[in-house]
Amino acid sequence: MLETIIDNIKQGQNVRENLIELKKWLKGSIEHQDTFLSFLQYDYTLLKELLCHEDPKVRKNVAGVIGELELEGLLPELLDAYEEEGTLFVKTAYLKAFQKIDCECYVPKFKERLEYLLSEKFTEEQEKHITEEIRELTSLIGQYERTQSHYFIGYDEQGKVVLTTNRYYPELTLRQLYHCNGKKISGGVAVEYEDMRDFMSIRTWQEILFPLPSAKNMPLDPKVMAHTILMGGLMEFLDARHLGGGSYRFRVELRGRISIEEKRVMAKKIAMAMEKESSHRLINSVSDYEVEIRLLEGRNGGYHAYLKLYTIPDNRFAYRKGILATSINPMTAATIMELARPYLKENAQVLDPFCGTGTMLIERNFALPAHPLYGVDLFGKAIDCGRENAKRARTQINFIHRDFKDFSHEYLFDEIVVNMPSTTGKQGEKEIEELYELLLQKGQKHLKKDGIAIIYSQDPSIALSVLKRHLEWKRMETFQIYQKEASYLYILKYIG
Repeated sequence: MLETIIDNIKQGQNVRENLIELKKWLKGSIEHQDTFLSFLQYDYTLLKELLCHEDPKVRKNVAGVIGELELEGLLPELLDAYEEEGTLFVKTAYLKAFQKIDCECYVPKFKERLEYLLSEKFTEEQEKHITEEIRELTSLIGQYERTQSHYFIGYDEQGKVVLTTNRYYPELTLRQLYHCNGKKISGGVAVEYEDMRDFMSIRTWQEILFPLPSAKNMPLDPKVMAHTILMGGLMEFLDARHLGGGSYRFRVELRGRISIEEKRVMAKKIAMAMEKESSHRLINSVSDYEVEIRLLEGRNGGYHAYLKLYTIPDNRFAYRKGILATSINPMTAATIMELARPYLKENAQVLDPFCGTGTMLIERNFALPAHPLYGVDLFGKAIDCGRENAKRARTQINFIHRDFKDFSHEYLFDEIVVNMPSTTGKQGEKEIEELYELLLQKGQKHLKKDGIAIIYSQDPSIALSVLKRHLEWKRMETFQIYQKEASYLYILKYIG
């Protein structure tokens, strides 16, 4: 196959198609790449000649082959071809090849080209390819120089935000807004503030979204959306809240009733329109973005724009260095503790019989100081993660690597807090039911009379079935936490 492909290329037969096949054959296979180079006897004359081919698509594909082979020896020829290339759509192929080869010595030239593209005006026909070239140049330069970051300084810029929360309990966040005006809305709390620090430490919100007042009820039209958002003062908003200047790396998140594929295509079109409308001060980035432009479909079909700034430090849950697949979301744990707050006791003695990485105990202590805290788990890695997390959270927890059925303690506890293992893991319904039995049977031996159990369950049918068999426990309150996962919070009292 390889010999046929190369012969066809040398004879000028279907060169483009054969290069495409060659590129596919080489992709990801070191063995194939070595075979190809050996076949050429490490003579790159053919590849050099193809970089000068009259067909731009041939030049594009041979650049892809050079990149796949990571041929540093052809860097000078690749650079000459890039600088002399007159067909715009081919230039990005050279840049993608450069990204696979060590070309740090050429970074000044790439920066010079980027500055030129950002300062010039181009026709609408050229704009698409120029935008793609700018994106690839930015990515390439970023491989060798730390991409310019922006530092958020907008805490004192008064304004409005939406704090997204658990959909059922926005009031938990609302009641903690002591110095701000807030009101419940769908999915969270709308807040008017003078100082963002007044709500930054609240643990029950998930995201901060900045609504763009001028960008409401927009049609799903990329050009209209981009123009409306930019003319509404987006860049002025960003510049007023950041140090750094220059361009911002961003992404578009589209949420509406259209299909997933339609969202993907439309988000890409909107992003390209945003880049153009902003004169490339916004640069679309699939990773390492600083700004998310979130477009939400309203009830009447129009779209509303919000900003999520990844430049804002959020250290509320920075203690979570050790995380497992079964770890509870810390915002969920914080929400659970706020719901259970009327039952919490200051300086309580608290036990978590299936503690995992310790999130429930840490959030229990943040809600109201407790001492001592005990966490028991059979999984050694979870215990190790829990110890690290507790240390980072400056929370003293006594972690015990043991099966709860073998746990013993000399005094009784005031509270049990637990995120119960669920059937979504490796255990089936029978095993999970046995764990609930263990919790309620053995839990009462470690809990004071009238002690409280705060149980987060993703298996409500199993939890309620087991609870019916244990009359020594009284269910005080039940809260639905998430509908999709069918998860609930049960607050029980041990009545003996």
